Amino acid sequence: MLVKKIVQLTPALFIWSVSSLSFAEENPVTSAETIPQNYVKLGGAIRLRFDYDHNQDIRKLGLDTVILNGEFKWNQFSGMYEHRILGGSYPYQYVNDVGDINFVKKAYIQYDFNKNSNIQVGVNQVPIGLQPYYTSSFIESLGYVAGLEDLYRTGFKYTYQHQKDQFLAGYYFANPWKGKGTGNGDYYSNLIVPADPSLEEGTDFKERNAVALQWNRNDTLKGFETNYGLSLYYSKLDSKQQKDADRYVIGPHIMLNKDLYNFKFQALYQNIKTENDDRSITVGAYDGTMNMAAKGVLYSLDLTRKVPMLDIKGIEGSSIYLNYNLFDKDDRSFKDTQRIVLGHSFSFGKGFFMATEFLFGKNDPYVGDSFSQSFAGAGENKWKNRLNINLGYYF
Repeated sequence: MLVKKIVQLTPALFIWSVSSLSFAEENPVTSAETIPQNYVKLGGAIRLRFDYDHNQDIRKLGLDTVILNGEFKWNQFSGMYEHRILGGSYPYQYVNDVGDINFVKKAYIQYDFNKNSNIQVGVNQVPIGLQPYYTSSFIESLGYVAGLEDLYRTGFKYTYQHQKDQFLAGYYFANPWKGKGTGNGDYYSNLIVPADPSLEEGTDFKERNAVALQWNRNDTLKGFETNYGLSLYYSKLDSKQQKDADRYVIGPHIMLNKDLYNFKFQALYQNIKTENDDRSITVGAYDGTMNMAAKGVLYSLDLTRKVPMLDIKGIEGSSIYLNYNLFDKDDRSFKDTQRIVLGHSFSFGKGFFMATEFLFGKNDPYVGDSFSQSFAGAGENKWKNRLNINLGYYF
């Protein structure tokens, strides 16, 4: 009965409850409290999730994620830690209890040399493309599936700001420590990992030494606030079954912002070269492993419009967003993956947040196609759709 009511209310919620950018995994609720110069702060979130997919006859409401985080600042030192806890409800109904699946997202210490430069040590975000997310979607873009967006690995990252230009350089020697789960994909980010035994045509590579370089420029152009730049990424892949492989990523990005509108564009070319010229490579996250095309170009377009007229008592920052993603695979025998997201989000009260998204995907492992193979070459090549609603309380 509860699920039926949610489905009936969804169109009304879409019109009424648009909000500010739903940057997918960060706490979207701001606080008016003034944080002292030196502090320790603990927090977290509890998120519920509703999935509706008529193609697969899915109508599920349950616990999505429990988030525990902390941060501190002491003179020139600061740091952040965040942990994700899942299990016990869809799509993790195959484990018994909450906590049977859990992993770290970030865990780093930062030292500020001065107001223009700092270094982070630990599990921090790899600077590839627009930071922190390529689109406004709560579910994130195909960039996440490709293991490029919202990517956290273990290493060092140096940031330097000079007037309008920002330079970032990172060295990452390993993935984060493995979390708890049922397979090899017990991580927050989609990382190159050995395939689970049940995955057909899987590989056994692990990503090791990596170098990431990024340049960003913040400027103003004909009334638009702009951020544009270029990202470079190179890493070595180790394997017990064949010689080491190489991963190359390069691409530009741009963001434009003016008044009520925000526009983002991202293009990244990825080439993973192996001894056997593998057509696909195995990646894993959130307790699952899947195959991904080894070569291709990832495109992402995102448009957001704030709708302040929908701000009413208790509601903050109304906006709607539309984005399109394409993974154009080099292997012509592979079917390209596409995704369109139409969504909204809003915060209300003290700490509550809600996002509603209509997803349309073709050969998309997150929208009704084969989770294990459609991001490589084995999709049905049909458009499918689903509805996701996320409700969170952040504390």
